[in-house]
Amino acid sequence: MLLNSQISENSKAWPILEARRIINQIQKKNKKKIRLQTGYGPSGLPHIGTFGEVARTTMVLNAIKAVSDYEVELIAFSDDMDGLRKVPDNVPNQEILEKNLHKPLTSIPDPFETSTSFGNHNNEMLQAFLDKFGFKYSFKSATELYKSGFFNDQLIKVLNSYDEIKKIILPTLGEERKKTYSPFLPICSETGHVLEVEIISINTEKNTVVYLQNNKEIEQSILDGNCKLQWKVDWAMRWCALDIDYEMYGKDLIPTFQLSSKVCRALGHQPPENYFYELFLDQNGEKISKSKGNGLSIEEWLSYAPKETLSYFMYQNPRRAKKLFLDVIPKSVDEFLSHLNKFKDQNDEEKIENPVWHIMNSHNHIGSIPISFNLILNLVSASGKNDPDFILDFIKKYDGSVKFKSRVDSVISWYNLPIDQWPKLTMLYFSEPDYTGHQYRPNSNEVNKSVMEMDSIFGYLIDELSRTKVYKNLDIIVVSDHGMSDVSSDKVILLDTFIDLDKYKVIPSFAVTHLWNLNDDEDISRIFDSENNVQIFKKGHYPKKNHFSNSDSPDYLIVADLGWSLTTTQKLNQSKSFPGGMHGYDSNYLEMHGIFFANGPSFKSGVRIDSFENINLYPIICKTLEIPPYKENVYWDYNLLNNGIIFK
Repeated sequence: MLLNSQISENSKAWPILEARRIINQIQKKNKKKIRLQTGYGPSGLPHIGTFGEVARTTMVLNAIKAVSDYEVELIAFSDDMDGLRKVPDNVPNQEILEKNLHKPLTSIPDPFETSTSFGNHNNEMLQAFLDKFGFKYSFKSATELYKSGFFNDQLIKVLNSYDEIKKIILPTLGEERKKTYSPFLPICSETGHVLEVEIISINTEKNTVVYLQNNKEIEQSILDGNCKLQWKVDWAMRWCALDIDYEMYGKDLIPTFQLSSKVCRALGHQPPENYFYELFLDQNGEKISKSKGNGLSIEEWLSYAPKETLSYFMYQNPRRAKKLFLDVIPKSVDEFLSHLNKFKDQNDEEKIENPVWHIMNSHNHIGSIPISFNLILNLVSASGKNDPDFILDFIKKYDGSVKFKSRVDSVISWYNLPIDQWPKLTMLYFSEPDYTGHQYRPNSNEVNKSVMEMDSIFGYLIDELSRTKVYKNLDIIVVSDHGMSDVSSDKVILLDTFIDLDKYKVIPSFAVTHLWNLNDDEDISRIFDSENNVQIFKKGHYPKKNHFSNSDSPDYLIVADLGWSLTTTQKLNQSKSFPGGMHGYDSNYLEMHGIFFANGPSFKSGVRIDSFENINLYPIICKTLEIPPYKENVYWDYNLLNNGIIFK
């Protein structure tokens, strides 16, 4: 089903933007079918970069289908006629490959002993890989297309444009390479090697090239797989032969694409529309290298999270360099789940901006996940359990839709059990009045109503507990984790009006934004001033009360003044509504203070104490349970705990 034209025209989602750009060009060509291509070098196995390119190209393909009635095809092309230059480290029977260096990949016996050749084995792995993730594609093999004669017409054009193509390529080569360069690589009839030799003459009538071998002139046909092309020329020839309209590639191939485009025009064909993407960085900001092993494998990602979350990672800002290491998985999962949970309630215009639409290619996905990945990680850490069944059983019991009164009833039922089955510690969490405060304002009538309802629930809890045998020995602590301040849309600080967000990894919230430098050393701490209603702190100069101490802390911490909001133009425009209340501001503001009430046999009666940091709740609870707190935490207020301020 086609998208409403107005929705598609207004969309800022990058696959939709790409689709519209491609269609604008196709309309000039009077074509009925659009072909997209992704390339694969089968000297190695498919990896996370392979997934990224195919996933992103598929997103564009689905966008074309959604905004037009063009037939669309994705071609997965394998350069399996390339000569093997070195033996990969991750294959068995390496001596087989050593004996067959420089031969086309499809002419080398399979070291895995499962297929007809090394190239075919890797082609099969590629197709199984793409099938596993549900990609729809047409597979093309360089060997088959060369040997079948499919490329012959274009090879003849290359031969007829021989001198023109050399003029394009030669200025990019070193002096020694210039002397021997030819677009054609003959396949030696004796050794089977792909030869990188000087071509001493060409014959456009016979469609042959002549080269020297052992001081002997060899004349060889360029047709039917007897020669292949140098890959920059091969790339251009392939665009012509397969009539490719669009292709993605890594940023490092920009010069190559530009060169191949010139060759493509020399062959009388318009180069395809194109899109380059940034390469991945490791956790230290260095380029990922297969030889260094400093990246993250697709198997590692999928052992922690589903493929949709990896697609989400690929969807985000393709032209921004992103760090790819284990710690990005929880963040990607939770961000994807957040988008997934929003999707079912969004209108068509909002859905097209949601990554879920592009990842799952669905207008009607209604799933939702009630628990975050980080919460699961915390659960595993806190439980000390490495048993998936235990964790899953625990999660199944979690349901945010359970009514507050039902939660209280569950707690009461525990304390009506025999004494030896009483829990030592019980925690009850209520999302009100926080939820209502965010929607409206902390001092709104809606929040006042919510507070009255929570007061009633708490009264019910105390009444029911008072009827149990545990009550006289029970310590009860009531806390909130933060306060809340009014916010409004007329007090907004747009980050992108001050800094280039493409240069930073940005984690924005309304009150606090974390920034990491990606590839720029610009000091932004002087960009903002007091008139901008923010405070900005540079790494190493954070206030002690923020407790940033590890190496993963952001390069900059931007904190809005009370009541002001930090966001971006894009997020502001995408927002369905503006919140009424927010927290996360400087803890010195009284509005940010939470509450602390305690009553029971452990606590003094009628004592009012000064404010303290909520990290002290942990040792307070430990003391009521008569267990020693973890000694390594250096942030506690020992005076609060040990000087008899609140305890009897």
